[in-house]
Amino acid sequence: MNAVRERRRPPTAKSIALYACLALALFYLLAPPAWMVVSSFSPDAELYTRPPHWIPAHPTLQHYATLFQLPDASAVTISRNPWVHTFPRSFLNSVVIAGASALLCVGFGSVTAYSLSRFVRPRTQRRLLLALLASRMVPVVSVIIPIYVSIQTVGMINTLPGLILVDSGLLIPFVIWILEGYFRSFPVELEEAASLDGCSPLLSLIHIS
Repeated sequence: MNAVRERRRPPTAKSIALYACLALALFYLLAPPAWMVVSSFSPDAELYTRPPHWIPAHPTLQHYATLFQLPDASAVTISRNPWVHTFPRSFLNSVVIAGASALLCVGFGSVTAYSLSRFVRPRTQRRLLLALLASRMVPVVSVIIPIYVSIQTVGMINTLPGLILVDSGLLIPFVIWILEGYFRSFPVELEEAASLDGCSPLLSLIHIS
């Protein structure tokens, strides 16, 4: 009975203040992207009204049609803003760079992290992980000139492969740091059972993870 009474006890002032702060923080974080979504579906006439329309009265997809150069695109908007005209190509470049960088980081990072968690002595493992963590603490602006000179030397300036290579190199230490703890949480018995079935370390990595 006492447990039931404790469950039904009204929230204290401390709990109310905590929930209020949480709601305020969520509003602060989610309000700008929510307004961006609402604006993207609002016609131009509603965007300039005062007070603003929090919910579009006449939702439209014309803004997306203009961005992606679809048949309903606004020629006036494209002529006033040349960046809109290049958006489809820029969007495609972003997708290619993000996808290729993710594949490279996960591919090379998982093999490296698995090797660290299984085939490296604990003392050396800690040193390597600390070195990876320290590399993430180095400001990117301090290494941007050597990166630029290196990419220029190999002739990859203003190319997608060059940008993919740079992004992957900057993100791989973080990927290794995260995946090493993930692989370390795997029971060693699973890998021993896989090796008894004839799996190599690489096959164990592929099948178990």
